[in-house]
Amino acid sequence: MSSPRISVIIPTFNHARFIGQCIEGVLNQGHDSLEILVVDDGSTDSTKKVVAGFGDRIRYSYQKNQGQATARAFGIEQTTGELVGLLDSDDYWSDQFLSTLLPMFQHPEVAIAFSNHDRVNAVGEAFEPNVFKNERPWLSPYIDPNSKNGWTILDETQARRLYFSHFPHTPSGALFRRSHLQHLPDKRLRRGDDFLFFMDYVIASRCQVAFCTDVLWHLRTHDTNIRQMNRSYGLLLENDIFAKEELLRKHHPELSRAERSLLKSKIATDYFDWAHGLSVQGAFRQAAVKYGQAALKGKGNTTSLRSILGLLKLPLKRLR
Repeated sequence: MSSPRISVIIPTFNHARFIGQCIEGVLNQGHDSLEILVVDDGSTDSTKKVVAGFGDRIRYSYQKNQGQATARAFGIEQTTGELVGLLDSDDYWSDQFLSTLLPMFQHPEVAIAFSNHDRVNAVGEAFEPNVFKNERPWLSPYIDPNSKNGWTILDETQARRLYFSHFPHTPSGALFRRSHLQHLPDKRLRRGDDFLFFMDYVIASRCQVAFCTDVLWHLRTHDTNIRQMNRSYGLLLENDIFAKEELLRKHHPELSRAERSLLKSKIATDYFDWAHGLSVQGAFRQAAVKYGQAALKGKGNTTSLRSILGLLKLPLKRLR
């Protein structure tokens, strides 16, 4: 593949202080066929002004606040690149990101390529230099020890096994082929739509996936996303459960018995975690409901038994 057109979609919401570095990182790639679309999901800060400073090199589209999935879906529909990247506006790529990932798409069966990253703070200082090593040791068994260029290519079976056991990447660190796309981001999800989107993609496309351990982009942790995570823990779990239920509904005939069982087990764990969080907050009635859902979904597994014990430990008087 020689110089394919690449669409970079940057959904954003009130990230004026970060989006300039994000856009600069894309422009610094040196790729001669790029389209960059910023989809502003209702920002009330100076995001539009910052983007306008880059002139006609960037397309800008504003929508009322509808959530990241809606912004990403709109961006995919409005662009035409053979390869697509979904880059969060508070993250940014290293200069070698595209030049390192692009050769993988010379393999016709490879439809997703992703790389390692570090974690940086609000001003771009790295505080965790190697996320794959520190947070994702489960990737190690998949790494090809005989690779001469640092890349591992997973066949369809290996890719499915990896994605079902552990979701390996965020959108900011991946490129994917438009030709294999069959499902857009689910607009019903306000948060956490990336899991369902890429799982849909892997299941439907039956593709190969390539990844490398080089640190080629930067995931930013800052006060805004930490606060959002803390405030919306229940919403994130609700979205996670919805996404896994959707995978079971949409792809049931295509899933193996082991894959269906694994998804149901993960749903049970999500319900258990939600119940535990509610019980810690003193929301015992809601916790009882979630423990019950976890027990039913687990159907006798360890999480089911733990849920029954958790339910029994709730203060009876507070449930009435």
